[in-house]
Amino acid sequence: MSMGRIRYILIPLILALVTATRAQRSQYATEACSSALKAVYELDENAYKAAHARITDPIMADVLEEYHALMNYARANNQQNRDAFDKCSEKALSSISKHKYEESMRATLQLHKCLVELSTGSIFGGGILFWKSYRNFKVAEKEYPEFEGQLMLRAIYNILLSQIPKDWKSLAGFLGFGEGDLQLGLKQVAQYHQKVKNVPGAMEESQLLSFANCFLSPDRYISPEQENEMKKSRVPMVEYAYLLSLGARQMGAVADSVLADTPEELKQRFPLLYHQQAKFAIRRMDSEATIKAAQNFDKYYKGRSARIDANLLQAYANLLAGNKELALKQAEKSANATTYSDVDKRMKADAVIFPQTDVNLLRARFLFEYGNYQESLDMLKKQNTEGMSKEHLLEYYFRLARAYDQLKQPDLALKNYDKSISLAYDNKRYFGPHAALYAANIMIERQDKYRAAKYVDTATRLNNGEYLKETNQRIMLAQGKIKKL
Repeated sequence: MSMGRIRYILIPLILALVTATRAQRSQYATEACSSALKAVYELDENAYKAAHARITDPIMADVLEEYHALMNYARANNQQNRDAFDKCSEKALSSISKHKYEESMRATLQLHKCLVELSTGSIFGGGILFWKSYRNFKVAEKEYPEFEGQLMLRAIYNILLSQIPKDWKSLAGFLGFGEGDLQLGLKQVAQYHQKVKNVPGAMEESQLLSFANCFLSPDRYISPEQENEMKKSRVPMVEYAYLLSLGARQMGAVADSVLADTPEELKQRFPLLYHQQAKFAIRRMDSEATIKAAQNFDKYYKGRSARIDANLLQAYANLLAGNKELALKQAEKSANATTYSDVDKRMKADAVIFPQTDVNLLRARFLFEYGNYQESLDMLKKQNTEGMSKEHLLEYYFRLARAYDQLKQPDLALKNYDKSISLAYDNKRYFGPHAALYAANIMIERQDKYRAAKYVDTATRLNNGEYLKETNQRIMLAQGKIKKL
């Protein structure tokens, strides 16, 4: 299973795909179960304890305790929370052996364990759990396909299996996995959302499942109705997922409006919101606000991952503010830090190359990521490229092309994508293969199957360095679109 796009903390994106708890709630759950799950999402410990104490079904009590422990680990992935999750997971897996929907619930619980294993970098352990989960899901499909919980699991497996890298598909077939179908999975997510949108707890869960569309579908589409619901939500994990989707779509101004309406108490309860606040602040190039939000994150966050990134954001902020000496010290701290996740490793790699950062290219990057495409382009066009290193020229042409692309000037975008590609053959950065894929997308829009395929072949050849898994996933999506031309 590709971890390219699923890479944030307990991989909240995977959480968005597989928060997978108990769609069956809408069929038989009591008010206490619903209230307990809603409190889990709201991170309201007092409300959770009060609701959990009213649950009379011991199986559901254990299952909700497991989910409570999972969300605590997502909020702060420290060893204490990991130990608590392992204990609750084993108890819940034992409890459900007498449940009428045992296989479906076991599939869900094993997916949760899979998430936690993957969050620590244990690909083998996570893979074994994913296989066990899928096997139980298939048994449940034969025994009670009409069970509502199966609709959610069908969506999850269709989405996740559609993301398996091409070179893993033969192994996946040998292990009995299906092909997966991204569009069908996203459709099933929408169906599930409609079924449970009036059920407390289940509704928040379906909002997170909807978030998968923003990251895995080619057009990153989410229905206006669902987006409006997420925008208004003050459930921490839902808001966090929505902010991640806004970042992926370069909608910085919308994200800032959401964060401005978020009470400080909620950010303190779920400090990953401070992390996002720092990321959007740096994208609008507000160094002071970036540093303040990153420091608040560091103050309130009790987990291990993301600290490297928070510190690196402060380094970028100080660099933009002209405090280069302090910036270099902060970057060095990140470069020497212990990593706990894939995203930590990526941020550490960025910290290692921090001393070679071109400040103007950095500004252009952040302006683009915030959604200020014209300002990014204007800054790049003012740049004097004479004497610029080959490494920086590679990035320069890539960022120029991206700005033209977003400003709907495809011919100029292609011209600069080609320049970036020409400089990338002996380079391990992601700019070359991504430039080729963006160029392929332009050719796909023009129905030029031959040139699109040529660009995808180029991306494949260049994909030997940064973000290899993510880029492989994007290559697969491009190949799928070309086949349909």
